[in-house]
Amino acid sequence: MPKIDIVIPTYNRSNYLKSAIDSVLKQTCQEFDLYILDNCSNDNTREVVESFSSDKIKYIVNESNLGMVGNWNRALETGNNDLLNIFHDDDMLEPDFVSKVLDFYDKHSDVIFLHTAVTIIDNENKKIKQQVSNYSIIMSGLDFFILYLKKGVCVICPSVVIDRSKIPSNVYFDTSLPFTADLNFWIRISKFGMVGYINERLLRYRRHEESTSASLYRNFEIKIQDRFHYKNFLELEILSRGVSKSYLSVSNSYIARMLLADIWWLRLYGTSLKNTFRKLSLVVNKHISVIKSPQFWLTILKIFIPLTLLHIVRTIKNRIKSIL
Repeated sequence: MPKIDIVIPTYNRSNYLKSAIDSVLKQTCQEFDLYILDNCSNDNTREVVESFSSDKIKYIVNESNLGMVGNWNRALETGNNDLLNIFHDDDMLEPDFVSKVLDFYDKHSDVIFLHTAVTIIDNENKKIKQQVSNYSIIMSGLDFFILYLKKGVCVICPSVVIDRSKIPSNVYFDTSLPFTADLNFWIRISKFGMVGYINERLLRYRRHEESTSASLYRNFEIKIQDRFHYKNFLELEILSRGVSKSYLSVSNSYIARMLLADIWWLRLYGTSLKNTFRKLSLVVNKHISVIKSPQFWLTILKIFIPLTLLHIVRTIKNRIKSIL
């Protein structure tokens, strides 16, 4: 029977890491090996890992900090099994994740990667919403790419399990795309096989609103560069995979749409009006044509909405989603 290598890249997340490890060890199917890739943490990560007595755990400390994407690339080379799940250090697997994944691959051996539905939770493990899509159980890599261009595809990174035996040895996560490296990777490897989807919530995916906002604000110029690199990547993929050139409009609209979404995200999660406009000016300087977009002027109107009202709306929406 095949096994899965579950690799957890981690850095200073000891407060959540214990729950993540515990959720892996409590799988109903024990056909997995667990690796912890410590990216030079300076908290009590080692103590947390060593609190478990399981012989399934292999603890590896990097000689130097490789960065998040660099640590993902090391995960690609970690373990001996074809199937690999790069699991986040702050999320939790449902008990039947491994059994469901192995059963899926047993039935669909031509799949290059699969992903699953998830439950999104907050810092206190409370459910925010269910992320379940109506994707086909299995589709070609080209159909996956076209669906992404048409509607977008929600692939939750830690739910993905890849078959490394089908991926060329020179294919890695792109370290020049710190914000979109995962989706870039899924699109590139979709050229080598079918894409599967399990529409069961097999993972609890934690959303960090405050930390995400802070990270986005500090790295906003890098985020802008990432958006431009990703636009160029989409154009090359469209041309190289023989997709209709009409889809080039998707890459052309990508910049304005996503950068304005980033601005709205900043404001939504607490950035002051003054600092939000500072970041908006960066967007305009880098991509002046954005002002021609109706969404640009709508975004300006939206960011004037008082934060207290935004918080009330978000709270109500999250409560409704948690009930549904």
